[in-house]
Amino acid sequence: MWIHNLCRQLRPKKTVEIGLAYGFSTIYILAALHENGMGSHTAIDPHQPAYHEIGLRHPEKLNMADAFSLIRQMSVPALVDLHRKDEHFEFIFIDGNHRFDDVLVDFILSSEVCAIGGHIILDDMWVPAVQKTVSFVRLNRKDFVEAQSPIANVAALRKIAEDTRSWDPQSICIWTIWPSVELRTLQRPGGCLGRLRDYSCFRPAAAAVKAQDELATLGPRRQPT
Repeated sequence: MWIHNLCRQLRPKKTVEIGLAYGFSTIYILAALHENGMGSHTAIDPHQPAYHEIGLRHPEKLNMADAFSLIRQMSVPALVDLHRKDEHFEFIFIDGNHRFDDVLVDFILSSEVCAIGGHIILDDMWVPAVQKTVSFVRLNRKDFVEAQSPIANVAALRKIAEDTRSWDPQSICIWTIWPSVELRTLQRPGGCLGRLRDYSCFRPAAAAVKAQDELATLGPRRQPT
């Protein structure tokens, strides 16, 4: 499997995955660490009882129980705790909750514990929420570059620097969560509401500001009778 080959190539000292489930990814990661002769693996998953604890059996069968640990928490508090402990990982596999906000938060928190030169892998690129998250990273996170992957269903992002983006909102690209949304409502401080068409693709925030100024000339929107 590709993640096995990548772990063999990177020779990570520490790896972490979000979403253990039945432990299929864990098998390949632990096998790579075993062949490397080094490394430890951490899985984050509070829902192992729902999978009959099957994911926990693989490390024992692979004689890698000493190199494996499970954090029975949701990913947000787990990753925050790892960051507070100043933990860093060279390989991070995200395959947890597939709602957009969860995927994005998992990436952002994972980026804080990802070592320079490390990789964050997002699984299930067929899911729109994962696609949106990767699109955001491509446009906004210059501290990451996309690594080549022979598998279309995953995105591999390599951390090359710390995040030094400006706080200026005009430097951030904004997007709609759902591609089918054609209208986005913008509210001005004066209370005037307007609609900006064609926000199904990415646009710089500066363009939104310009559109707001244009919409201000239209006056208040007529209320339905």
